Amino acid sequence: MSDKKIKCTFSNVRHENKPKERNEIIEVQNTLKAMEISIEELADALVHGASFRPGVLYGRKADDWKQQQLFGLDFDHNATIEEKYNKAVSLGVVPCFVYTTFSHSDNEHKFRMIFCNDTVIKDGDYRDKLQATLMGIMEDADSVCKNRDRLFYGGKGKTVLYSAYESRINADVIIEKYWKDEFIQFIPTKKIKGSKAITVNKEKCAVVKESKPIVDNRNVKAIKEHDTDYLREILAHEPIEFETKNEFWDYIYSDLDIGELIGIDDPRSFCCVLHDDHNPSANIFTTQNGIQKYHCCSENITLNIKQLIEMLGNFKSEYKAIQFIMDIYNLSIKESQWSIEQRENIDMMISNITLNKFKELCPQADKNIKYAKDTFLMMLSIARNNIYSEKFANNDGEIVFFVSYKRLAEYLGKGNSQKKIDKVNKYVKMLIYHDLIRVLDNGKIPRGLLVKAREIQKTYGLTKHEFLRYSFMGYPTVKNN
Repeated sequence: MSDKKIKCTFSNVRHENKPKERNEIIEVQNTLKAMEISIEELADALVHGASFRPGVLYGRKADDWKQQQLFGLDFDHNATIEEKYNKAVSLGVVPCFVYTTFSHSDNEHKFRMIFCNDTVIKDGDYRDKLQATLMGIMEDADSVCKNRDRLFYGGKGKTVLYSAYESRINADVIIEKYWKDEFIQFIPTKKIKGSKAITVNKEKCAVVKESKPIVDNRNVKAIKEHDTDYLREILAHEPIEFETKNEFWDYIYSDLDIGELIGIDDPRSFCCVLHDDHNPSANIFTTQNGIQKYHCCSENITLNIKQLIEMLGNFKSEYKAIQFIMDIYNLSIKESQWSIEQRENIDMMISNITLNKFKELCPQADKNIKYAKDTFLMMLSIARNNIYSEKFANNDGEIVFFVSYKRLAEYLGKGNSQKKIDKVNKYVKMLIYHDLIRVLDNGKIPRGLLVKAREIQKTYGLTKHEFLRYSFMGYPTVKNN
């Protein structure tokens, strides 16, 4: 084993299957850090489910890239491991090792080749050119490999293939020998900045501005034309399957990058993409609640990412806009017959309240909760969005979900001052008194949901006191009184 270490961005959190749930992906993202590791140690960790970025990043975006020595190619289709390894050897670009991904099978090979340059590359443009050359000469590699912030999950193969840990490639030799103009297609498209198109100089990979400005950047044009294929490829988003709609919306509003979506490099000031703007009047900011917002000063308009997509794409249907978001970011929500039925039950209860049928069923309770009714409806809405595809219900058949008083106050548009939170607390206690909602202790929470909740508690750094006191509420039930 060589003691020589290389630097990359590494997470030693290991999985038996590809991370798909939000909490798993967040855990990997939060544990990724720039570190030195031997290639042999890295290879062993990857075949046992660890994750890494070949580049050294002090952040999560391509703009945070600092340097790189390792390079990876991902093969998902039209190739076998032996075929591609033999081609690499014939070209004189021998990988340090190869490993199979989580979805590999004997019938369909899915694998990654990892190469190590003989020096550390600190010029981002030169890094891009080497990556593009490797992709061009090896053929069939997944196009998303080109990005500087590319994250590679490991696999469950347990065995490192074609290990040659001391093998090194030489960027100068490879680019000089193999570079072709057509390989520019593998240069990251983030090289379209502002309103000027940027190409790559064949000789030095230097950035050269074209004189003709672009009226619309390609990302914005794709949103306007509902071009899901282009955006899916350009955003290169790892597939995520959410357990609930609430998890889906939290992710949409807090985790997706508006600047990346519309191809903006400097979110602090740029020409608005919603109107003919010649003087920068727009910016992107993050609220105290962690939600990204698009703001145009000249039009005095503020939008979240869904609203921005709806406006840019001129979507007439909210459903189609949401489906568009799911398509371009590879997002999905688990669904089952049980979850569909429970959602319909809640819809019926919401209908009963809004149409005053609740007053007929429970006249005294309806009178007592007059000022808490909005809170009750919001709790029902939250319960609806937290229905899991699995049958997460307690022994009484009540759906279990959780929310804090602070978050509830925010959902109700009351702000997050302590006075407003206390008022919401009062309304919730009133609903509890009338047995419209129930607070559950750990012993009455289905084990599967309790495990998931504890994972969320860990992810968001909630204290035990905050978590147990404020989080768990039972599915609202109505009793005749």
